[in-house]
Amino acid sequence: MDTNLNDWIKNSLSLEKIEPFMVWSAQNLGHIDIELNEEFQELKSKLETIEGGIRFQKHMLTSQWWTIVAYELVRAINELEQKNSFEDNTRKILEKLLADLTKIRTPLAKFQKASGKNKKISQIAYPIWFLNLGVGWKLDNGEVFSRKKFGEDLLELLKSLN
Repeated sequence: MDTNLNDWIKNSLSLEKIEPFMVWSAQNLGHIDIELNEEFQELKSKLETIEGGIRFQKHMLTSQWWTIVAYELVRAINELEQKNSFEDNTRKILEKLLADLTKIRTPLAKFQKASGKNKKISQIAYPIWFLNLGVGWKLDNGEVFSRKKFGEDLLELLKSLN
């Protein structure tokens, strides 16, 4: 799915009715999403170089931060939704995206498995590189997530809010 910044800007305006500050956050996530997607195309051919390796590490970290911020935005939309009744299609998109982001958020934000009684719910997110999707993560339970797919799903959510 090819997107441009205008898609993100136009569709993020739908958040104004939920919380005006969210518009800015969504537009910035969109801008970074586009940059990461473009950079991924460049990095594919440069991974064998030292410069490519360094850029790859930055790309991975930026993807991790992007995903954590996207989680917070989607979580807030869901929380504030109590005041706004979403259509069924929007609700389904929101619930699926929030569920997926929730699964990956804690493993991305923490650097070790949880101990004690939370041991069962926390996993490690192992970074992976998809040939067509770029950065992603695989959890201990085998579930796999793509940062690019999260970007596509977030934009789909914003479109459904219009």
